[in-house]
Amino acid sequence: MLAVIFAGIGGYLIVSYSGQKTQKRPEGKNLSPVETKAPRQKQPEITKEKRGVPAKAAPEEDNCTKTQKDLAEFFHYLDGKSYIRRLKLGMSVKARFKKIVKRLSTHPPSPAGEGIDPGLIIRNAYHFFRVLHKKDRRLTKEIIIHEGESPELDLAMFYTWLAAGDRCPDKEGLRPSFKVIYRYAGFFLNTIGGRAYVFRRPTVSRLLITYYSLLFMHEADKAEKNYYGIDIFPYIAPLKKEIDHYPDLQLQKEYLKRLNEMETYYLQKR
Repeated sequence: MLAVIFAGIGGYLIVSYSGQKTQKRPEGKNLSPVETKAPRQKQPEITKEKRGVPAKAAPEEDNCTKTQKDLAEFFHYLDGKSYIRRLKLGMSVKARFKKIVKRLSTHPPSPAGEGIDPGLIIRNAYHFFRVLHKKDRRLTKEIIIHEGESPELDLAMFYTWLAAGDRCPDKEGLRPSFKVIYRYAGFFLNTIGGRAYVFRRPTVSRLLITYYSLLFMHEADKAEKNYYGIDIFPYIAPLKKEIDHYPDLQLQKEYLKRLNEMETYYLQKR
């Protein structure tokens, strides 16, 4: 489903395992992180080949409505898959996702302090295995195996949804708080346990988790909500260099643009 619902809660659920190749950049398309795949249709029409096509919002749709619609279609699409039905979840994928988010939110990892408490390294290293049930991990793995060919677009959709915060309604209570997202972002960037988890992932997955973690940490800095005082500046240049070596990333130009903006922001403050 999705290293953390974005890379913090969605990174785990879609890209925590995937080793599949990223798709080639579509001809003539200038994608941005807020664009998502076209609406998934009911089975059996949907195939992997049809996924990964960015949808254009209708003029009358505002961003919040579109994001909610994309999310609903994502879960509806998964509910129709045979491999999901074989898991016998006893509920919809969205309902299961809500339970997963609640568990991850109730027991977030510590994004700092491993130098003071060595035991924290072990707790962070096994965080997801301690917090998530076996069935949750099985669900995650199955989705990754079957849907892992377009993690960029799925993560872009979830990032848009997570970053919306209070600007967009969340009547179903699915979205975790910014404080929780911040802790997961810091966990992946700033802890031995979290970084060990990220570096066990395939390269593209690691780059995406790190990128979205940086975006959320940057927002925390700008909002003066970087409660643990984590310095993300040292992570920006290495990530830029790595992403620049992966031209097959569909959103490569957007990633590099955002990272350059972040780098300039911190350089001006030094």
